[in-house]
Amino acid sequence: MSDEDLQRIDLPTLVKIGENEVIYSAQKAMQRLDTVAPAFEKAIIPDASHGVMISQKDLANRKILDFLG
Repeated sequence: MSDEDLQRIDLPTLVKIGENEVIYSAQKAMQRLDTVAPAFEKAIIPDASHGVMISQKDLANRKILDFLG
């Protein structure tokens, strides 16, 4: 998504990224979001790569439930 696309999102948003993501840098992705979409809630999931919902399903689901309140 472009920065402009991200900035147009005006709903509460949670972004989860695996700490060991192999497609892109989790840290750089979060830094980008801090700049272009600071209102987004962000979570780097430890010991997970692209398959966050498989390898760390309990933690990822907990983050989602906490976000939903």
